[in-house]
Amino acid sequence: LRHPKLPCKNGIVNEAGLTPLTLACRIGRDEVFREMLELSAREFWRYSNITCSGYPLNALDTLMPDGSTNWNSALFIILNGTKEEHLNMLDGGIVERLLDEKWKTFARNQFLKRLLILALHLFCLSCSIYLRPVHVFKDDDDADDADGVTDAPDASDDEGIDLTTWFRYG
Repeated sequence: LRHPKLPCKNGIVNEAGLTPLTLACRIGRDEVFREMLELSAREFWRYSNITCSGYPLNALDTLMPDGSTNWNSALFIILNGTKEEHLNMLDGGIVERLLDEKWKTFARNQFLKRLLILALHLFCLSCSIYLRPVHVFKDDDDADDADGVTDAPDASDDEGIDLTTWFRYG
């Protein structure tokens, strides 16, 4: 894929607004996707078989340099993909590192905040259900009431007090 005299132009956009990298993602060609990533990489240094490379994020990341969202980015296409090849594109390499950094930077705090709100909501809901006023009925054989409503409780009678009052005032 490397031309000896002319370097490739990764920024060319077709009529659908896709670059070669995003087109490889759209059609699910993970081999072409990995090769395009390696072609666009900029090598900073090499020591034996260890290489430090930088990858341009223009076509890969969902955020543009001006802060707007790139809906045709490779990451967005990979995450919304339905083929098994889209899962292969996530394994290892720059895409996994990019997702990990995005999780640490943006999503983890949002997730923990929403989890805390959900736990607080669940706690309040549980307390309101367990402490709702449920009346304890007296076992009077001479009671004429068939509707299940009790009389007003006496101060010396603990059987007519609702459970909330009993929990609060013992």
